[in-house]
Amino acid sequence: MNIREKKISEILSYLEKIKHPGSEHLYSIHENSKFMKSIASFKSFLDWIKNEAPLINKDKVSELTDIGGSNYDEELHESLIKLERGFIPGFISPLVKKITAYIKESNTPLLIADLGSGSAELSRQVIKKISKNHNKQSITIVAFDNSEISHLIAQKNLSSLKNNVEIVRKKILSECDFLPLTKNGNNTIKVILCSNDIFNIENDFKNIQFDISYHSFFKHHLNKAQKVKLDEIIKKKSKIAFEYDGYHSILGAIIQAVFVWKNPVLLSGAVFSNLRYYSKLELKEFSNDTKVHLYRFGKFLSYRGTYLRIIDQ
Repeated sequence: MNIREKKISEILSYLEKIKHPGSEHLYSIHENSKFMKSIASFKSFLDWIKNEAPLINKDKVSELTDIGGSNYDEELHESLIKLERGFIPGFISPLVKKITAYIKESNTPLLIADLGSGSAELSRQVIKKISKNHNKQSITIVAFDNSEISHLIAQKNLSSLKNNVEIVRKKILSECDFLPLTKNGNNTIKVILCSNDIFNIENDFKNIQFDISYHSFFKHHLNKAQKVKLDEIIKKKSKIAFEYDGYHSILGAIIQAVFVWKNPVLLSGAVFSNLRYYSKLELKEFSNDTKVHLYRFGKFLSYRGTYLRIIDQ
């Protein structure tokens, strides 16, 4: 049994272990188990794509790491960091460019919300790019994520940045914390990692508005009601928002599977994420009142399959 086969067997054992009557994740456990069995070979995976994937209820199914108590969070985050840093296909580079261009043009102190920050790789790349541009304004990024594991990974990830970057961890950030924490000198950047509930931002920070908010590969984790609520909050609490995620494409799922085939955890994340992505038709409906741009290809015509939506007040 090779390393990949051992990992698949380990995940199947884990899914069996957490399966119990009454669990809210029974449907997801069942579908993740069928998927893990299907990726024993690429042929059986293609059979799953053809026969099983179209039958899955995308509003009910969750990815492996979204199933309660998953012990694969760290492995997925570490794999995603490598993928997002890669020159090819440059998954998050369109978003990084848009955000840094906006920061450069504003040339004023900024308060930024990184929603569902995960490993904070997006914020790390933004900070790295604006530091190269020698921006002089004070910037505070509040990174919201309810996962303690995510914050540990984010702190480690951000620690690779050195000059004028301060990292603060705050379990629950209150409105009265803002003034002392956001008092940065010129040309300084502070990242505050906090676990506040994103859907309670309006109550937690009644008198505070963020200059910028952004989220990357986060929205597809939410259910329909949460997606609507997130949009409402962003429009009220942020002057401009950048939303970045993938769009649904079966062909895209197959292409991505080829590149991450050796990593069952990342493969599961890629495929089940794709099932939950907005369709192109849904994104077209957004374009009536917000700017939406699709990115099909990355560097050297490598597949990207992402979209950028800008909500500008």
